[in-house]
Parts: sequence; C-alpha cells; structure tokens
Amino acid sequence: MKKFSALSLSLVFVLILIFVAAGCSQVSTVSKKEKETVREAASSSSSSALYSEQFLKKIQEIKSIYESGKQALALKRLMAIKDAKLLPTEKAMRLNLRGVIFFSEGRMVEARESFVEAAPLAIEDDSLSSQVYINLASTAYKQRQIAEFQHALSQVKMEILKEVELTKVYRLKFLLLEEQHGSSGALTEKMQLLIDYLKKYRDMGALKSDGLFSTLMEVFNRAEDQERMTALNYFINRNSNEDAAAAAILAYLGVPTAERLIYRGQKEEARDLLAHLSGRFQESKEIMSYINEYENRLEKLSQISPLNVGVVFPFSGEKARFAEQAMAGIDSAFQEFITKTPGGGGALQATKFHVRDSQGSGAIGGGMIDELVSKYQVSAVIGGLFPEEATQEYLMAKRFGVFFISLSPVYLPTAEKDFLLLEVPGSVESQVSTLLSKEVLDKFGRRLALFYSGDERGENYVDAIWNLSQDKDKGVVITSAQAYEKNQNDYRGPIKKILGLDFERERQEEVDIFSGIVSLTSKMGQLRTQSLPPVIDFDWIFTTAYPDEAQRVIPTFKYFDTPRVRFCGGPSWRSQGLAKFSDRQTLYFVGDDYRDEERGFVAYFNSRYGRDPKLIEIMSYNSLRVLLKVLGSGNFSARAEFHDYLHRLGRVEAIGGDWSLIDNHWKKELTLLRLKQGKIENALLESNTTAVGGPI
Repeated sequence: MKKFSALSLSLVFVLILIFVAAGCSQVSTVSKKEKETVREAASSSSSSALYSEQFLKKIQEIKSIYESGKQALALKRLMAIKDAKLLPTEKAMRLNLRGVIFFSEGRMVEARESFVEAAPLAIEDDSLSSQVYINLASTAYKQRQIAEFQHALSQVKMEILKEVELTKVYRLKFLLLEEQHGSSGALTEKMQLLIDYLKKYRDMGALKSDGLFSTLMEVFNRAEDQERMTALNYFINRNSNEDAAAAAILAYLGVPTAERLIYRGQKEEARDLLAHLSGRFQESKEIMSYINEYENRLEKLSQISPLNVGVVFPFSGEKARFAEQAMAGIDSAFQEFITKTPGGGGALQATKFHVRDSQGSGAIGGGMIDELVSKYQVSAVIGGLFPEEATQEYLMAKRFGVFFISLSPVYLPTAEKDFLLLEVPGSVESQVSTLLSKEVLDKFGRRLALFYSGDERGENYVDAIWNLSQDKDKGVVITSAQAYEKNQNDYRGPIKKILGLDFERERQEEVDIFSGIVSLTSKMGQLRTQSLPPVIDFDWIFTTAYPDEAQRVIPTFKYFDTPRVRFCGGPSWRSQGLAKFSDRQTLYFVGDDYRDEERGFVAYFNSRYGRDPKLIEIMSYNSLRVLLKVLGSGNFSARAEFHDYLHRLGRVEAIGGDWSLIDNHWKKELTLLRLKQGKIENALLESNTTAVGGPI
C-alpha cells in the first residue's frame, strides 16, 4: 500500500466510511427500491422469467426484518430459502442480500464469497449485475484486493445506473486512482474523473453542495503549485462555454488559486490567471460575475493599512472576563508606549484598534477576521485567547495574508504554520526545542517518558518530540508514550501502563516473587500493596496535562509507590494552583525567563490598575509590544511589502523571550523553569537564589 499524507489519510478515511455504507446500502438500496425495480421489470416481456412474485414477497419481508436491525433473524430467514427451486437471477438476488448482511457485520470474507457467487448468476439482469459488482468492488477495497477492486468496477454498466448508484461508482473510481497513484499523483486523471461526474449540475448551489465537489477542491489544493497550475491550464484550454458546469468548476478552482498567488506577492501571475479565465469563459455571465467580484476583492485585500489592528477575543459568554483581562494588557502596552516613547509614539500613536467578539467560537472569530480585512485592511490581528479558537482564527488570517499574534499555541502540524503566525507563549516546536536541548538533557537525562492527552493538542506535542528525538546526536530515548482521555478524574489505567503495571502475564515471575513478599508484609500490618513494583525505565516525564489535571496525575504516580520522579510540563504550569502544589513536590516547566524589564511593566500596570498583572495580561501586553516594534520599524503600503519586511526582520525582541524567524516559522527563546515552594526559578542556572519567574 502506498504511503499517504495526513491530509489524504483523513480524506481516504472519510471515503472508506462512505463506501462501507455504500457497500451495505448498495444492496440495501436495491432492497429499498425492490418493489419499484420489480414493477419496472414487470413491464418487460422477460420480467416473469427472472423473478417470481412469491420470491419477491419473501425477499421484501426479509428486507424489512434487516432494516429493523434484526440482522441475525434476517440472515436465518434468507438462508431458509432453498436454492434448488430458485431461478438463476433469484439465486443472485438472494446471494447479494446475504453479502450485504455479512458486510454490515464485518464478515468480509463471507461477503466477498456471496458477491463472487452472485455475479455470474445475475448476468440476465443488468441492473442487479451492476449492483452486485458495486458491492464486490466495495468489499475488495475493504480487503485491499486492488486487482479485484479494479476488475469489479470495470464490469459495472454506468449507463443504466440510477443517480445514487452512479455517485457511489464515481467515489469508488476515485479511491482506485488514490490506490494506484497515491494521494499526490495523477492530479489530471483525478480531476477529469470528478469533473465528469460534477458537470451534470446546472445549478451552482447544488454543484457546491455535492460531497465530490469538496473532494475535488481537496485534491486540487493539496497538489504542488506547479502541478496545480499545469492541470488548471489544461482544463481551461480544453473546456468550452458550452460545458457550463465544467467551466464553473474551473472558475471555482482558478480564482482561489489566483488569491493564493496574490498573498505570496505574485500579483502578475495572479492577474494572468484571472485574465485567462475571463478570456476563456467570457460568454458566461455567472462565471464572469464571480471572477469580477473576486478581482475587486483581491485588489482590496492586497492593500494594507498598517495602523489598523484587529483584536478578536470572546467578549461575551463565560470567557468574557479573560477577554477583559487581555484588553487591560493591550491597553497598558499602548499607553506605556505613548508615554515612554519620545514624541508620544510618533506615527504609531494613530494606531486604531478594531475590536470584535468571537463569542468563544473559532468559526465566529474567523468570520470577524474576514470582516476586519475587508473593511479595514488590517495589518495584523491579536487573538487566539484560547486554543480552541486560535487554530481557526489563524487559518483565516493566513488565508488573507494577515499577521496573526496568538495568545495561545496553535496546535497544527508544523507544515501548516508559517511566518504569519507568532505564538506568544511559544509554539509547541519552540517548547520542544528547549526541552530536548543539550542543557536540559544533560541535567535531566536522555530517557524520556510521555504522558499526553489523546487529543489534537497532545498529539501535536508527541509528534514534535518524536521528530526532534530522531536527531541521533541528541541521544534521546522515548521509553514510553501513553495517552489519557481529557476531563477524567481517574488516571490509574494509563499510568499503570506507563509504569509497566498492566502486564502481569509478561512479568509472571516477578508476580510470584512479589506475592511471597506480600504475604510476609501483610502479617506486619501493611494495609495496601500492589502485585508488582513499578518499572522506572525513564529519567523524567513530560506531560501535556494542564495545571488542574497535573494536580491529579502526579499523586496517582505516587499511589503506585513510584520513587520521586521529575515531572515537566508546558507554559500553562505557571499557575497559582501548582504554586501551592509545589510545596509538596518540585515541578519543572518550559516557559518565559522574565527579566528586569518585566518588573518595570509590573510597576506600571500596578500604577494603573492597583494590582499586579496576571499571566494573561502579561501575554497580551507582550503581543502589542511586539506588534508595535514590527510596525514601527518598517514602511509598507501593500501586503506583499509587509510580508517581505517580516522576512527581512528575522528577529523580534520581547520580555520573557525573543523570537527568531527560522525556516519560515517564529521560534521563541524559552528556558527550563523550576517551581519550588511557590517560587519560580531558572532551573539551568548554577545559583538559584533569585527568582526570575515574575507573577504566577
């Protein structure tokens, strides 16, 4: 089997589910339409020779039983029909339905045997024959029998299929191309297949609502730039205005391609592409309206107003108080800048902040960014107050070429992030780079265990750690990686696995020895023991647990009689809860090494609000401080110029840690911190007499 990218794996997985359903419903669809099919057959002179009324009545009864969820009973009734008295086509229909039931139960071998046996018997009924081959193709794909998958599809008579069956066949044919050429190969062939299917539409709304249109867009967008342009030009030159639906499809592919070119600064190439589309399909008013609308929009979006800045936070709902805190940090940063900068901040004192409410939704936040770009041509947006909003907001900002400063890490694969994203706490990649630095490994050891949440965030950390650990010069050994479910209170199950306590059969000899010790110690009044001692084959544990989770996870390790273990977490461990918890155990985390400059901000904030700033206020302060440095250092009138400037800038200073642009990503300089008895210290300094952590 060919290797697929993460995107294509996701796409293929969705399609597999569709086809599994298709495999069941294909015959199931036959059964649902059975009476209609039979009535149609009855109108021909040969219908009575294919199926008896008594047989069709039995099949319909069995079909009803099957649809009610009683698969075992349906199969029993079906098997009770004796083959000896059946006509060949009746045998085929019986076998086909049997295969569907087997398929729905996951009994693929028996399902395949049923369809293979049915195929030659159904030859007199083209409709049934095609349905059998569709089901056989679905089963063969599920079993990874690609040659049989291809052969079965070749036997389907496309011209007699009903719409629902035709759609399934096109989906199967697309999967066949994916199997034969991989997710990134044969772009032209895949596009041709999907366009041939989609060009039946005359209504553009119906076209875009078809699932295979989304598939076409995904296939096209995941291709390399040059391949995408080559394929697009091929189809533009090949199609005519007479094929209106195909022309519309190409417009829907071509215009976003031009949009991407503009955001990359390739304005001439974008204009050439739009001109090519306009010249080819100028007789279509609908297409020309679509292209002209985009031309006007793209021209507007390529413009930039450097002093227009967007702020998108959840100002309503349960998170509103955090949004207000973040705004306090931004306000302090701006007022301090004007007060302390000669000339009152110069041109930057005219900076306008356009504030929008995300309502706690990434989708709504993304929509607000769309509006901010369209109305105000904002140069940057500060947002991403919470991770669940940050990803969607960044992707929207990236789409419009807007610099996005996120107050939370964005949990996306590295390949999907670029220079338009600056993560204030430090990206996952920045954190992992610090964790696996020589200084930390020399201090902690090179045997690492991972205890992570089994969600996108946890997997993002694991992927980054795994990728960097493959550097042989580091000598890192990941002894175990164990996921846990979020929002649970009992972590004993996954922790037993990481401690080797979940494998008693493999450690039977130890169990026997330990049982003898248990029997002796129990006579001395020991109240609790476990059947095995924990296996500590790691030097330290990194966990993605949030502070509230960590306060339950760490004691659970102690519950299993583990000796003192070094636990290390992420920037979120700078918390009041863990500060109190650190009275019992020293903890470590990767985060900002605040300097004397930060103390000046604390004093300034206190003078304005009568209290010390919270972490969220420090981060939002930092976000605007960084942005003002960026905007104040450059001179640009177009978004492409701003992008070029960001690349030339290369480095941005801030309190806590500076950012450097490395491999098109902003990497933050972080450090390893120790949380001990409520105080934060730099864990890598020889002397830790001075706390450098700032507020918790």
